Amino acid sequence: MKSIFLIGDSISLYYHKYLKEILNDEAYYSRKGNEDEIKSALNTPNNPYGANGGDSELVVSYMESMVENDKKYDLLLVNCGLHDIRVDRETLKRQIDEEKYKENIEKIVELALKISNKLIWINTTHVNNVIHNNRKYGYLRFNEDVIKYNEIAKEIMQKNNIEIIDLYYFTKNIENDNMYRDHVHFKENISKKQAKYIYDNIKKYI
Repeated sequence: MKSIFLIGDSISLYYHKYLKEILNDEAYYSRKGNEDEIKSALNTPNNPYGANGGDSELVVSYMESMVENDKKYDLLLVNCGLHDIRVDRETLKRQIDEEKYKENIEKIVELALKISNKLIWINTTHVNNVIHNNRKYGYLRFNEDVIKYNEIAKEIMQKNNIEIIDLYYFTKNIENDNMYRDHVHFKENISKKQAKYIYDNIKKYI
């Protein structure tokens, strides 16, 4: 059986178990973080530690450690961007600026060649500006930044002939006010649909 490994932000923490169920005995599937770390990360999905991939800087660091430990998979699924676009309420600066994000994504592609036989990029899901930024605390996020950073990643992936799973438009096309469990994460029924969509895009490689 083929081996599949996932590195992703908190959105992926919610669809992870459904993707695991769908894959079942079709592939050896795992992700960053063990089951205890996944449960812990789900309790604090906004904090990038343990199973949460965090921003592109953290993903690069984690992938470098994978190379050092001689990890190798048939298929590597990677996503980052949602943490990169976090905007500090006081300074109004993004966590990772566009140029650094580009550098990090290029590095991720480079590292992926050492870790896997094939990389597939999963782009960042949309943000509802009103729902997200009506909070009186925490980081701000803007959907225009999601679009911008997805485009940066897309250009790099296309340049390297790397397939993209367009989770942004898939999820955006089913958007409604009842799809969110909080300011940015999705309810169970949406996470299930996301898992099935990802599976439909990778099953040809299993």
